[in-house]
Amino acid sequence: PLLSAEREPHPSALALRKRELGLKNRRVILYTGNLEHYQGVDLLVDAMPTVVNAHPEVVLLIAGGEPGQIRRLGERVKGTDAEHAIVFAGKRPPGQMPDFMGLAELLVSPRREGGNTPLKVYTYMMSGRPLVATRLETHTQVLDDETAILTPVTAEGLAQGIIAALDAPESTRVLGQRARAKVQREHNYASFKSGLQEVYEFVTGVRRVRSCLPTQ
Repeated sequence: PLLSAEREPHPSALALRKRELGLKNRRVILYTGNLEHYQGVDLLVDAMPTVVNAHPEVVLLIAGGEPGQIRRLGERVKGTDAEHAIVFAGKRPPGQMPDFMGLAELLVSPRREGGNTPLKVYTYMMSGRPLVATRLETHTQVLDDETAILTPVTAEGLAQGIIAALDAPESTRVLGQRARAKVQREHNYASFKSGLQEVYEFVTGVRRVRSCLPTQ
């Protein structure tokens, strides 16, 4: 998934997705993943009326979720300024995610709880797109103020973070570039293998003997 996120989709693929989803030339904020309560997507949806008031050209694209969850989230924004500014794409295969991230100006991870970093955060980072995320351990284990816009775990906090990102696209783009560099540097296969070896040695008490012989 990390390597596919690094791939920039072909412009024709992006044009097809835009037509399919009715995005036209709007600025896209993207969330991908399931819509369980801990993900905080309800906070993101609640943030959108404030975002749309500041940036009417924006649309929130949500890829994932069950039909009932999508319906309930749609009900939350009925009658608000964000009613026509949220597009639910439903569940999509992983192979389409590079296209979706290619459409996005901004990626969002609005989690409201948790300690484990979701895999999609690494994928988001690898895409090089700017990221807005809640200031929780689930994010701050890998993200900081140099690589993302971190917000309070509230709809208002998310709204202000998204608006700040949209107001300053050039400086926000730098955050995305730093995030990509960090995940390439610290979360590649070699670092994963090294970390796994350290865990093995801690659990077993056996330190692997590394050969001093030259390799072929």
